[in-house]
Amino acid sequence: MSMMNKKSDSDFNIGCIGKDVENFLRNKRKKLFAAGDAQRLYAYFFDRQCKELGFVYSMQVDKNGCIESCFWTDARSRAAYQYFGDIVTFDTTYLTNIYNMPFVSFSGINHHHQIIMFGCALLVNETVESYIWLLRTWQEVMFGKAPKTLITDDNKVMAKAIAEVLPNTAHRLCLWHILQKCSEHLAHIYNKFPDFQKNFRHCIYETITIDEFEEEWTSILVKYVLVDNTWLQNLYRRRDMWVPAYLRRTFCAGHDCWS
Repeated sequence: MSMMNKKSDSDFNIGCIGKDVENFLRNKRKKLFAAGDAQRLYAYFFDRQCKELGFVYSMQVDKNGCIESCFWTDARSRAAYQYFGDIVTFDTTYLTNIYNMPFVSFSGINHHHQIIMFGCALLVNETVESYIWLLRTWQEVMFGKAPKTLITDDNKVMAKAIAEVLPNTAHRLCLWHILQKCSEHLAHIYNKFPDFQKNFRHCIYETITIDEFEEEWTSILVKYVLVDNTWLQNLYRRRDMWVPAYLRRTFCAGHDCWS
């Protein structure tokens, strides 16, 4: 994709973005989801459902009957969700299986401050349709209960699905994921100004009030000549979803949404 960008000068001249290419390849790759593997996965889920009361799975199939996405959870996870499901982390950042299918986890934190799982899924791609199917399936399995707050990475496609399926759930962005991307998008600043990271993190973590954050943010943009930086502008427009100063009154149960 980077080679195409260089030859075409920008994404707009290519006619697609990186995520489109990834989804195309995954759709092609699902044909490699061999009948043997699919049958073994189905057999495993079916066996667990027969042996474990409360184990639930769901498989999405295409018009040809081929498995696309799948979701599963057990009785313990479903019970835990009823107690600790107010705040949920929806993580789609894992790609460790041989089919390069996104592995999705729903997790929370219990009264011992331990991470607990509410369910898992493998998606054929990261389209709005796939996320909508997953969120609806998950909510149905969890007896229709929607979380009060859902914490995700910065994914516009996912945001559209959440708005449609969980309109009354507060959507927050994981600050850890955002800061991970800073070194990529602002690499030239990190390399040129050794004190930038310290000042930037102070602006995010140490400001208590919204006014304090706004003042420091503006000062940093001016000091490091970032006023016209498109990535930071886009991030700033959604500051109420990830900046701690804006979320002081939002209960997140200790989730890593701003640490």
